[in-house]
Amino acid sequence: MSAYGGSSAFFGPYTMRVGCFEGSVTYSDNSQFSPNGNAKLVGDTTTNAYTFSSPVPTKAYCSVLSNVIVEDDGSTPHSKLSNCASQPCTVFDLVDTIHPETITFKILSTFPGGMTHLSPLVTTTVSCGDQYAITEVSAPTNPQFVQHDGAVYGFTLPTFQSSQNVGCPPSQWEVSTSDSEVVANAGLNTPQDIDTDKKVTPVDSSLHQAYSFYLKVTADGGSVAFFGPYVVNVGCFEGAVVLADSPSLLIDH
Repeated sequence: MSAYGGSSAFFGPYTMRVGCFEGSVTYSDNSQFSPNGNAKLVGDTTTNAYTFSSPVPTKAYCSVLSNVIVEDDGSTPHSKLSNCASQPCTVFDLVDTIHPETITFKILSTFPGGMTHLSPLVTTTVSCGDQYAITEVSAPTNPQFVQHDGAVYGFTLPTFQSSQNVGCPPSQWEVSTSDSEVVANAGLNTPQDIDTDKKVTPVDSSLHQAYSFYLKVTADGGSVAFFGPYVVNVGCFEGAVVLADSPSLLIDH
C-alpha cells in the first residue's frame, strides 16, 4: 500500500477461502438418522444391514464426499461391516451372518475442505431364529441295552445338528413319551453327559424293563424337532444276554 509522497508498507498475509471450510459451514446429524440397524437372523442375507442418512451441511453445496464404517473409537476400520465400492455410501452390508452377535459402530463422514463428522453410536444385531431344521448326524443303534452289571450306562444318543449349526447348535435335550409335546417318562432320567456321549439312563437300572421314548431337541433360538421312538432295554433281554446249555447238562443217562 502506498501513500501520497511515496510512503509505503506491506500487510498480510490475508487468506480468502472460497467454498467449504471449517468456520464457513457446519454439519449436524440428519433428522432421519437412526441408531438401530436392521436386525438379522443367523443365515440371513448380509445385505442392507444399515441405512444411513448423511449429515446435513449449513451450505447445500458442501455435501458429503464419503461415509465410512468405523469402530466405536471413531477411527479404526470396522471388521464386521463392509464399506461400499462407490461413495458416498448410505447402505451398508454385514460381512457375514454366521454367528449371533451384537455389533456397534459409527460412521465417519468426510466433506470438501477435509472436514469430517462422526455419527452417534449405531447398534445392529444378528440372532438365532426358530426356523432351522434339526437332524441326526447319523442314526443311532436302536434298540440299545442296559445291563445290570453297569457295563453300559444308558441309551447313547446320536449327535444332532441344526441347519445353522455353527452359530445356533442344539443346546437342549428332553425325554418324552410323546412326539409332539414333552410328557415326562417316569422311568428315564434327563439326558446327561457320560464320558464323551450324551446318554439317557434308567432311573432304576435293577429292573427288567423296556422303555420307549422320544427326544425333543431344541437349538439356540428356539428351533425344535422330535426324534424317535428310541428303545432302551434294561436287564435281561434278547440281545443283552445269551443263554447256553450248562456244561454239566447230561444229555444221555
